[in-house]
Amino acid sequence: MILTELQSDRSGEAVGVETQKFCVTIPQFYPIKSRTSGMDIFQEVIEKELSLINAQKNHNKNNLSKKQRTALSELKDMHNIVIKMADKGGAVVVLDKSVYEGCMMDIVMDSSTYIKLDSNPIEMYKREYLEILCEGRDLGYFSHKEYSYLNVETPITPIIHALPKIHKSVNPPPLRPIVSGIGSLTERLSQWLDSILQPLVKRTPGYIKDTGDVLRSFFQKKWCSNYSWMVADVVRLYPSIPHSVVLLALEFHLHKYSHHNQEFIDYILKVTEFLLVHNYFCFNGLYFLQIRGVSMGAKFSPSLANITMSYWEERFIYSTDNPFLEAIEWYGRYIDDMLIIWAGGVPALPSFEAYLNDNPYNLSFLCSHNADSIDFLDLTLTGKAGQNIQTKTYRKQVTGNSILRADSHHPIHTIKAIPVGEFIRARRNCSDDVSFCEEVQTITTRLTARHYPMWMIQRAQNIARKKNRSDLLFGKRNNHENPDNKQLPTVVLTYSNQFYQIRQVISK
Repeated sequence: MILTELQSDRSGEAVGVETQKFCVTIPQFYPIKSRTSGMDIFQEVIEKELSLINAQKNHNKNNLSKKQRTALSELKDMHNIVIKMADKGGAVVVLDKSVYEGCMMDIVMDSSTYIKLDSNPIEMYKREYLEILCEGRDLGYFSHKEYSYLNVETPITPIIHALPKIHKSVNPPPLRPIVSGIGSLTERLSQWLDSILQPLVKRTPGYIKDTGDVLRSFFQKKWCSNYSWMVADVVRLYPSIPHSVVLLALEFHLHKYSHHNQEFIDYILKVTEFLLVHNYFCFNGLYFLQIRGVSMGAKFSPSLANITMSYWEERFIYSTDNPFLEAIEWYGRYIDDMLIIWAGGVPALPSFEAYLNDNPYNLSFLCSHNADSIDFLDLTLTGKAGQNIQTKTYRKQVTGNSILRADSHHPIHTIKAIPVGEFIRARRNCSDDVSFCEEVQTITTRLTARHYPMWMIQRAQNIARKKNRSDLLFGKRNNHENPDNKQLPTVVLTYSNQFYQIRQVISK
């Protein structure tokens, strides 16, 4: 069930709304493996009790001032501007609408990536989509309920929008195009495909899941005098890789890292190709089709990008044909961002960069290196000869203070948990006490600016200081609260001021 109510906006600011009751919407699909007769009874009881809560009076206090509400109303009536979240940093960007639309037209008119369609192709695509679904059902890959869920009868047309890359320090900022396909014809099939691709991604040798993976890899790793840091970033990875390369990479990984039979592998490849070549969208009343690359915004795109990069790594990083193989002391990649500990000497780095860019997969790399320190993800990594690698939290210069305001309309336990999470992240990221203390001061300033009381901040600091960094990185060996290591159920709700009543119903 989806419980919709008052919540903060995406920037973290509290949003005041008029009084309304929460809405309960029951979707048409449930996880098949979890759906039992007991679940039917559970749903019936929950719906009955929630309906009683829904009938109660529900008064929401508006936490915006009259001036703020007036300003929001005036902004809604300004049709000559576009307001977007920044691509990175959490800032809000206001752009002239004509400039934004001009930049968007430059993107969609790139004939190497997109082609303009004469009309909406949905009717033809629906027929082809139904054929591929029927094939999967007839082969036994979908149950009747799964087939019904995947068969979208009234799809919404995908639209394209973009996030400004203000961290590039260019005016107007370059845009990162994203196709929003929520409710579209292929959204659910993309989700199904991603559930198959994700296990493949996690088995690839260079895969970095998150910051924690990097910290665990370098925990107590000694730095040698001949080491250097190097980072490499793929330029426009998602729209650059040809469809033929994506399919070749996927087939390679399905055979190497899965136990699927050939018939199912062929069907997965067929579904993937369909999703790639039917990625259409609308912009300003015009229809376009993406003819190269994967769509940023589709559920399966990060997995396909990872798989394609791993395919490149098999041939250019880990292969014995790599003339620089012995110079790579450590290698890891987070989608299109690569981190390397280089042991081949600084003079050889330009040759290695040229080697990376000489590939048949249409991949271009921007590289940078430093002998002592480098920034990667949200970390600054520092190496000194004979010592363990040191780490601390890194923020881009454009990073805004997007911490949820303390006066936001959220449950008090959520407000209290945010400072704790911030300081625990610092405890995990900072490998020494000096860096941790510096980060504590930075976080305290950021929290104070968002109106968190000092008692709450100090409480969170004390909780973080008592944490063992090794436990934060690797977890505790024993689990007294869940000795059988069972997966406990979780309920995630958007916030209502009737939250505690709802929680009580579900818990009961």
